[in-house]
Amino acid sequence: MSALLNILLLLQGFNPSVAFGEKSLSTLDIAAEDAAGPWSYKDGTGFANDLVVAAFKAAGVAVHLKIYPYSRCKYLAVEGLVAACFSMSPEAELKDAIIFPKKALFALYSDLYQNKNKRIQVTAEGKLPKGTTIGIVTGYEYPEEILNLKKLGIVLQEGRSEETNLKKLAMGRIDLVVVNNNETKPAKKILKNADALTEVEMLQRVAKSNAYIGFSKKHADGMKALENFNRGYKIIQENGIEKSILKKWIRKTS
Repeated sequence: MSALLNILLLLQGFNPSVAFGEKSLSTLDIAAEDAAGPWSYKDGTGFANDLVVAAFKAAGVAVHLKIYPYSRCKYLAVEGLVAACFSMSPEAELKDAIIFPKKALFALYSDLYQNKNKRIQVTAEGKLPKGTTIGIVTGYEYPEEILNLKKLGIVLQEGRSEETNLKKLAMGRIDLVVVNNNETKPAKKILKNADALTEVEMLQRVAKSNAYIGFSKKHADGMKALENFNRGYKIIQENGIEKSILKKWIRKTS
């Protein structure tokens, strides 16, 4: 009953933990990346942005999003100049500087696409031929399964966007392209935007990875912000707000 009462009160804008003296942040500046739509756009909107703001609101914290290129967002959190940055991947080099919450903001898949008229001959063990050129996007984070392909003689060629890489693939100027996708960023929509629906096809799924909001261990409010986020995210999972945000962005991007 107490849990249900808390949820009802929160939906009416009343935060029991704040009212009864439990320590909480009232406002918080958080860095968000600017070029990862539909998860995060440069105007401050996005699927991940909505989730972060809603989780903190449920915990009684008003979030001010500061929009930066991802490299800057990540740097500010690592150096303790902001309490948190999103969306981040839990890389080994971040373990001393960043702590991640219990729940990822979203999961995404890294899939390889090929030209239908120039198919890649994969070995029986699923390996790609040496010298294969794969298009990736400058500034994107990729899972180890993608990055480790360089050790096998695969060339990772950077491009401006997935759409640009897919156009090159459709013209036969590159062998494969990595497309990062999920239910809010459908691969079919990315191919359509690149005008490559009829020319390219999926070769194989390489990896699944998670994207998080990362909290700074150096920032004075980092750990308290993490506590508030974990508490608020649990609330929006229970009261249906998380699902409504997901449905909203699936509709917008379908």
